[in-house]
Amino acid sequence: MRATLRRCLTPHPILLANANANKRYSPKAMGAIRTSDLHHDLESFLKYAEVIALPTHTTVYVGTLYEYTVKEALKSFGISLERTGGRDDRGVDLRGTWTVPNLPSEQSQKPRVYDALVQCKCTKVAPAAIRELDGAASLKKPETIGILAAPKHCSPGIRKHMAMSPRPLMYLCLRKERRIVEQIIWNAPASVLLPGVGVRAIHIKGRVEIVLTIHGHEFRSLLSQNLPEKETVKGAKNGGEKEEAPIVHSGSGDTTSDIANVEYGKGNI
Repeated sequence: MRATLRRCLTPHPILLANANANKRYSPKAMGAIRTSDLHHDLESFLKYAEVIALPTHTTVYVGTLYEYTVKEALKSFGISLERTGGRDDRGVDLRGTWTVPNLPSEQSQKPRVYDALVQCKCTKVAPAAIRELDGAASLKKPETIGILAAPKHCSPGIRKHMAMSPRPLMYLCLRKERRIVEQIIWNAPASVLLPGVGVRAIHIKGRVEIVLTIHGHEFRSLLSQNLPEKETVKGAKNGGEKEEAPIVHSGSGDTTSDIANVEYGKGNI
């Protein structure tokens, strides 16, 4: 494997994700480079996978691709994340901070920033996953928000454990092939940290995307106002081809894109 990486990566310095792309490495140094140092986002991982001919059916490819897809999607919520891993990670795949945007009338105020832990499950997810995330969050400061991301809507078992937990927890449904958030729900402790935060369902070309709002203002629009033009949050402008559903302030984002008559406000926990 080392020989393959050394041979393939030499003409592709861009794959040295967090390192200086122009830095030259000796063969000995190349052999010491960790796989996690070779990609840092969705684009760099896809290039890395192409260079080493990583089979797309492997658990490494599927799992890493989903983690980066979740990482990219959560940018529009103001959540900045980095991949983590190891024997003691307690199932946490992404760590970072969540900056809750201020309203236009509050731009002079300091925004709220919370630590965030994200666990990604790209296949079938069981209640044990949220219990594991709950345990990881219990080792952090009380205002750390734990997020479980999976491609299926939240099950009753996961919903029940979230409701019972004293720690702020969220569940996010994101299908890897669509790369949009289809459901967001959170428990009462999370609601305390996120006053005025709700969801809005946006219908675009037969799909339903869930976005976060604060007192009716979309997170990504507020975030884009605070960034330079080149760093504007992706998706801040959705264009004219959209139909917006009612805003829900209750902390429930239960929707199903495959059903024409969507019910809102169900499943508050």
